[in-house]
Amino acid sequence: MRVSRVDVAVLGCLLEAPRHGYDLVAAMRLRGMDRWGAVGRASVYQALPRLEGSGDVTGRRSEGAEGPDRRVYRATPAGRRRFVEGVTERLQASAPSDPDAALGLAFLHLLPAAARRAGIEARARALWVVAGTAETDGDPMRARERALAQAELDWLRTLEGRRKGVRDRP
Repeated sequence: MRVSRVDVAVLGCLLEAPRHGYDLVAAMRLRGMDRWGAVGRASVYQALPRLEGSGDVTGRRSEGAEGPDRRVYRATPAGRRRFVEGVTERLQASAPSDPDAALGLAFLHLLPAAARRAGIEARARALWVVAGTAETDGDPMRARERALAQAELDWLRTLEGRRKGVRDRP
C-alpha cells in the first residue's frame, strides 16, 4: 500500500482534531487501534516529524499549562488528500479481519460523501468474493471468514443503506 497504516491513523486522528503526540496515542488507545489497527505508540511518534517534513501535517509549539511545552499537530490539505488515498486503499482489502480494512472503516466518517460511497462499494465488492464462496469444504477457518464477510456486508448495508443502498451483488 502506498500510504502506511500509521500515516492513515495519525492523519485521521489529526483531521478529527489538532493534537500533540500524547493525545494522539491516547485517542488511538481509546479506540483500540493499538489492538485491532496494529498501530504502536513508537510508530506514532516516529511518524509525526516525517509527516511534518513531507508537508502532510504542520506542527506548532504550544505552552503546556500543566506540564512541558508540546508540539500540536494538524493535518494540511495535502495530508487530507493522502489520508483519503490511504483509506480508499484499505477499503479494498478482502479479508474481513484485516487490520488495514478495519482502519479504513474506522475513518469512513471523515471521507467526503462520494469517496465514502465509493469506498463502501469497493469494500463490499471485496467481501462478496469471500462471502459468496459456495463451499468451505469443512474447513472451520474458511467458514469463519465467510461468516465474518457476510456479517460485515450486512453491517455495510445498515451503515450506508439509508442513503444510497449497498447492493447485494456487484
